[in-house]
Amino acid sequence: MYFKTYLLFIVEIFLLLDKSRALRDENLLIPYSGNLYDQLLNLKKIQNQTPKFLNKIHNVTFDFKYFLSNLNLDETRNGLNLTLNCVEQLSNFSQALLNNEEWAIQVFDSFGKPSSGILRGSINWLGDYKQCINKTSDSFTRKYCYISNTVVPVKYGICVPETCNYVDLYTIVYYLWSLLPLNEKGNLPLDQLPESENYIVCQEAQELDWGAILSICVVSLLVFYVLISTLYDLKVNSKIKSKNSSNVKTSPDIELKQEGQEEQIEKPIEKKSSRIHQLLIGSSIYTNSIKLFTVNESSDQLSCLNGIRFMSIAWVILGHTYSFSSMVMDNIAYIDDLRKQFFFMMILNGILAVDTFFLLSGLLTSYLFMKETIRTKITPKFMFKYYIHRYLRITPVHMIVLMISARLSKYLGDGPIYPSLTGVETEMCKSTWYINLLYLNNVWKRDKQCLGVSWYLSNDMQFHWIAPIVLLPLAFKKPKIGVTISILFIIANIITSALVINSEPGSEKGLFLYPYFYIFAYVVPWLRISPFMIGLLLGYILFKQKSKQNVKIRPAINIFFWLLSLLLMSLAIFGDYSNYGGNGLSKVVSLLYQSTSKILWSIGLAYIIYACLTGNGGFVNSILSWKLWVPLARVSFSLYLIHSLIMLYFMYSDERPLYVQHSQMAYRFIGNLFYSLIGAYVVNMFVELPFIALEKVLFK
Repeated sequence: MYFKTYLLFIVEIFLLLDKSRALRDENLLIPYSGNLYDQLLNLKKIQNQTPKFLNKIHNVTFDFKYFLSNLNLDETRNGLNLTLNCVEQLSNFSQALLNNEEWAIQVFDSFGKPSSGILRGSINWLGDYKQCINKTSDSFTRKYCYISNTVVPVKYGICVPETCNYVDLYTIVYYLWSLLPLNEKGNLPLDQLPESENYIVCQEAQELDWGAILSICVVSLLVFYVLISTLYDLKVNSKIKSKNSSNVKTSPDIELKQEGQEEQIEKPIEKKSSRIHQLLIGSSIYTNSIKLFTVNESSDQLSCLNGIRFMSIAWVILGHTYSFSSMVMDNIAYIDDLRKQFFFMMILNGILAVDTFFLLSGLLTSYLFMKETIRTKITPKFMFKYYIHRYLRITPVHMIVLMISARLSKYLGDGPIYPSLTGVETEMCKSTWYINLLYLNNVWKRDKQCLGVSWYLSNDMQFHWIAPIVLLPLAFKKPKIGVTISILFIIANIITSALVINSEPGSEKGLFLYPYFYIFAYVVPWLRISPFMIGLLLGYILFKQKSKQNVKIRPAINIFFWLLSLLLMSLAIFGDYSNYGGNGLSKVVSLLYQSTSKILWSIGLAYIIYACLTGNGGFVNSILSWKLWVPLARVSFSLYLIHSLIMLYFMYSDERPLYVQHSQMAYRFIGNLFYSLIGAYVVNMFVELPFIALEKVLFK
């Protein structure tokens, strides 16, 4: 009776929270994960325009010389209302082009041109960016721009005078379009010109604004501080080595890592050390690099989690390699081919890697909490540290990466489509960044998110806030209450998922087949909490059995549960294939899949973890516990935060559209992973570890 009452109460709370979600309309921004859907819509637009656009596009002669020779800009300047400098530059270009001067021909040659494969989505006619901006004439300074159209989503590169502003360019393009014969106007991507600044985008150097200056100052201070700490550390170590070893005491520096491992590294320290000394040593690249790459075996380590953690973040990067590339790809129709391939479901459902993170987070939260309660009595001070530690642990690196992404990214690169006006974040991020600081960006203004991957951090933080509801009964030796509450949350999650998704017709198809799934179902905590709750229960079980390093499970039973786990995980990955490459699942089956797939995945993975940590993992445990995974797992948090910024930087810096194929994506994935690891190491050394050292000193 009570179970049913509490279950209905939790479901009602979830539904009330869901009703507060942001209103959606046709122009709602779809964050990163919606690009595949958007590009498929673009492909349909192209194919629907075949009668008026595609059949004649290669026969249309867009003679720019003809238009320039007939514009007579000096006489029509007042009529067109162009600025004087723009008119002068265009006149110089017109005359030079008519005289076949080499620099003018190079400028004209840098314009975008239609290519083959338009029906397959080759609609990014970017031209030659470097040829355009390469200065070859003092009388004509130029800039690269591109015209984009919402009716037929083509990007058309043009090279124009630097002195022409947006109004000038819009006026000229509209005027040229108006001179075309009526029967040819509909054949060009200039049909139905919108009066919008997004229609013509120019690559221009941006002056540093106050936000960029402040960000540079913050980054510079961090770099300076870490370098000073490193020099101090090297000096201290040099002095210690020069002393007699009898005057040096060796003691273990025990650091509790996020992975839930206690690592003991012997290092020389002075008998008495001030807090400033500890802070500087804890921020040193030298010491932290040694810690990062030092692997010590301990009976209390949860070693297999290292491999799972790194493989999961690599899986995320692989999925983003495909989804990010869809924004600049030259063969959009290939997306439609890919989603019909059975094994491509391993990429599409790579989103399950995030549920792995939730499972591991719940496991470590429970395991470390129970472990700490043995040494420390549960008091208000204990709970205060529980909450403040989590916030201080992830917020500094989160906000620094967000600051770089929102304020500095627009100055870091260039290219025909590089977002030099806003950077890799949207303009609205300047007014919503504080929501990330509160860890509410997954429930409040979630259609205007900053740092797209940060929705996971908000979910994880919110789960951490409510975890004591389960943890305290477990700690006070009331396991039935704690387990019951966890199960209530899991069942409520299933029911709420089915009700919410059922209320949005079409959303049962999932993230890549329904445009608003990301906003109302993918990022919200009331539809993502089950893996975390399963992790809490698993962490408690492992804690209770930690004295039993080898729990003997009969081979037949162990094999059965391994096969069952693999079956559940396979169902989670391939269960909705029919929606992509077949006739489609029924609505009931689709709802069942969307409501339970994350739970199936988490239960299957939970047993694998349990088996590995209790001596029943066999060669799988050997692979997952490989020492190489340890340093990679230690930078996984920084890797998760920084990888999207690095990937978007390289993607937007491409000067040619990307032709997507599996071999190309594999090559890019390796590059993305490599450079993201370098970025993660830098963030780990200059941001993450120095702030961890600061927290230790403050709460020592």
